[in-house]
Amino acid sequence: MAAVVPPNPPNPPTAGTPGAAPPPLRDGWTRVMNWVSGLGFFVAILAAAFLMSNHVETSLTVSTAILAALIGLYWAARAWWVKIAKQDKQEVESSGGQVVDVFARADRAAQAMSTVATLVVTVQGIVLGLVFAFDKGSAASVTIKVGIGSLAFGVSVGLLLVSLCAFSLPGRRTMVVSALLFNLAIWNLSYGLVCIAATAIAP
Repeated sequence: MAAVVPPNPPNPPTAGTPGAAPPPLRDGWTRVMNWVSGLGFFVAILAAAFLMSNHVETSLTVSTAILAALIGLYWAARAWWVKIAKQDKQEVESSGGQVVDVFARADRAAQAMSTVATLVVTVQGIVLGLVFAFDKGSAASVTIKVGIGSLAFGVSVGLLLVSLCAFSLPGRRTMVVSALLFNLAIWNLSYGLVCIAATAIAP
């Protein structure tokens, strides 16, 4: 009796083929984003210490320290959100459901990022308008000037992000770069708001 030879198993799909598994979430570009967030946190702390040692306006020192705390909070919240999102995804898929990944398609990803970037730009523009509307012609403090500059820079970064997303976000690299720009715009918005508020609280 002739031996039955089993057919050769199909070769596993390689990266880039239709059947290939997507690259792991925590790839090199994702780690870059985490490192940049950590760098922003430590730079804000060093800046606050420098301002304190040079006896700069208390409001500016407090604002910079609060910015460091906010960056750390955003950083921790992002890590926590990714963790619970993975758990939710596993629960939905285990029950037979399907999770729609907004960033799985370039057009949806670009639309989502463009929407949030437009919101950030709008908020910063409104705050800038209110600052100038209530300006009574008195000399602005250093903290107010820094806050206005931070908001203006945030508007520029947000507009850049919106213009880039007008094309597409075709892959992980462009998504990470857009996330970095979005974080930068958020940090500038937060710093500008805190500077303006701290002027009234800690002159």
